[in-house]
Amino acid sequence: EIEAVLKQGQNLMLSVSQAPFPTIAAIRGYALGGGCELALHCSAIIAHAEASMGLVETKLGLIPAWGGVKETVRRSLFSTTLGDFKTHLIKNLGVLISGDRFSNCSEAAKTYFFNHDSKWIMNSRKLLGGAFALARDLAERNSDCGAIRHMMIEGNTLYSPLNTALINNKWEEQCSHARHIIEVVCAKEHEYMVTQNSLLAGERQLFLEQIAKPEVQQRIMAVLK
Repeated sequence: EIEAVLKQGQNLMLSVSQAPFPTIAAIRGYALGGGCELALHCSAIIAHAEASMGLVETKLGLIPAWGGVKETVRRSLFSTTLGDFKTHLIKNLGVLISGDRFSNCSEAAKTYFFNHDSKWIMNSRKLLGGAFALARDLAERNSDCGAIRHMMIEGNTLYSPLNTALINNKWEEQCSHARHIIEVVCAKEHEYMVTQNSLLAGERQLFLEQIAKPEVQQRIMAVLK
C-alpha cells in the first residue's frame, strides 16, 4: 500500500515536469517534504521572501521519495552554473542529506531549489499575478517545457567521490542512512547504471526499508501529535 502511494506520487511529479506548458510553483508559507518535491518538478518557482523550503524527510529518518533524489541528481547534471557535475552533486546532496529547512528565500535561492527562471518577491499579494506573468514569459520564450532530458550515468564513477564527501562532510552524523542514499544515487542495486527509473526505484526501496524501522515510526508519530 505504501509503495503504491509512492508510485502514484512519483507519477504525479513526472506529469508536472513533463507537462507541455510551463508549470509554476507559487510558494507562500511552507513548502516542505512533498511540497518541496512538487516545486522542484515545476518549470520555475516564484516565492514570497519569507517562504520556507526544504527536503526535510531525512530528519525523520526517511528519504524524499516522490522524485526528490532524482531531481537532485538531474539538477546537478543539467546545471547551468559553473562547475562540473560531481561538484554540483556533492554540494546538492549535502542539502538533501542535512534535511535543513530554509526559513527564507534568500537562503533557499542559493541552492539548487531555484533554477535560473525562479525568483522571489517581497509582496505576497503579487504572488499569483507574478506566477501568471512568469508562465506567460516562459511560454513566449518557447522554453523546453515538458522536454524529457534523459539521464544515463555510470554510477561506479560517482561512488568514490561521494564516499569521500560522506567522510569529509560527516554526512552520517547528520543522517544515519546517508550511505544508503549514496547507494541509491549510484544505482548500486541496478548494476551502477544511473537512470531516472533506477533513481525512482531506489527512492521507493529505501523509503520502505526506513519506514519499517520502529525508531522512524516513533519520530513520525511524535511529529503528528
